[in-house]
Amino acid sequence: TIATIRMVDAERGWAMGGSEANTNHVLRTEDGGATWHDVTPPQPSPPDGLGRATPLGYFLDERTGWVVYPVDMAEPPVYVVVWRTENGGTSWEASQALRVAGLEEVFEPAFLTFVDGQHGWLLVGVGAGMSHRYVTLYRTEDRGATWVRVLDPSSDGGIQSLGKTGLVFADIQTGWLTRDNFGIVDSAFFDRTRDGGTTWESVDLPPPSSLPDLFQMAQCVTHSPRLTSPTVGSVAVECQQYDSGEATTIAYLYRTTGSGSTWNSAPYPGGEVVFIDDQVLLALSREIQRSDDGGQVWAQVKAVNWDGQFSFVDELLAWAVATNEEGSSLVRSRNGGASW
Repeated sequence: TIATIRMVDAERGWAMGGSEANTNHVLRTEDGGATWHDVTPPQPSPPDGLGRATPLGYFLDERTGWVVYPVDMAEPPVYVVVWRTENGGTSWEASQALRVAGLEEVFEPAFLTFVDGQHGWLLVGVGAGMSHRYVTLYRTEDRGATWVRVLDPSSDGGIQSLGKTGLVFADIQTGWLTRDNFGIVDSAFFDRTRDGGTTWESVDLPPPSSLPDLFQMAQCVTHSPRLTSPTVGSVAVECQQYDSGEATTIAYLYRTTGSGSTWNSAPYPGGEVVFIDDQVLLALSREIQRSDDGGQVWAQVKAVNWDGQFSFVDELLAWAVATNEEGSSLVRSRNGGASW
C-alpha cells in the first residue's frame, strides 16, 4: 500500500507505505513507480499504536530527505529524532533528540518543510481541546542535525486555537500558516511570521467584493499556501455555506504582491491548488480543474470517483494515491489528469 507519494521527476520519487495495516515504511522508486525499494530508517517500531502510523517526510530532491515518526507520549521512554538521508535512503543519520519536555499527550508531525538544504521547520500536533489544536514548532539551521523548539503550546495563545492546514516559508524569516476557523470566528485568515517562526501575527483576508458578507455567513478554511518571495504569495479560501441543511462550497484564490497588505481574489473551483508555474494552475479534488491564465478562467479536466493525494512533476505527468470506499490504488496520468 502506498499511503503518500512525492515524485521528483519522471522516474524517481519517494513514498510512505507498507502493508495495509502498517504503512510506516519509507519507499523509493527509480522506474516511475512500477517498483519500490524499502529504504526505511532504523526507527524503533512499537508493536501497536502510533508505531504503525505513517511517518511524515520532506524530500528536497532524489537524494536528500527528512523523515519523522509519530510518537505516543504516554509510553515512556520518549525519544524523538528526525532522520536525514543524503544518498537516496541508502543510509540515514538521526538528529539529536528533540526536546519534548512538557508534551504529555501525543506527538503527531503535521508539517515538515525546508527552504534549502540547511533551514527547515517541523510543526507537531501535541493535543486538542476547547476549539484548540495545540502545536509545537521546531526549527533547524544545520541540515536537520539539531532542532530548536521555538514555539510551545503553553506560551503562545493565538496560534494554538483552531485548526492548521498548511505551512510554507519563503526564506529563513518569512512563513505562512493557513488555518481552519471551525465556524467559530467570522473571518478567513492565516498566520504570518517574520522571524523564522518565533512569533506569529494573524492576517485577515478581505471578503470578496461581490460577497461582502461571506465570512460572516459561512465556515471558512484557508489552505494551499504558496510563497515565491517574502512579499509575493497566494492562499486558497474555501467556505461552506449552509442553507436548509444543504452545504454549498464557495471558493476563492487570493494573491498578493505586497506582503499581504493588498489582495486580488478570484473564484476558483475548490480543492487543493497546485501551481505548475505562475500561469498554469490545477485545482485538485474529485473534479480536476485547470487554469492557463493564472486562475482567472478554469476548465474541467476530469471528474474521478476517488479522493487523491497528488504529485505533479509538470503540467502533464502526475501520480496520485487514489482512495475510495473500495480501497486504495497508485495511479498515474501522462496527460495532465485527463486519464489515469
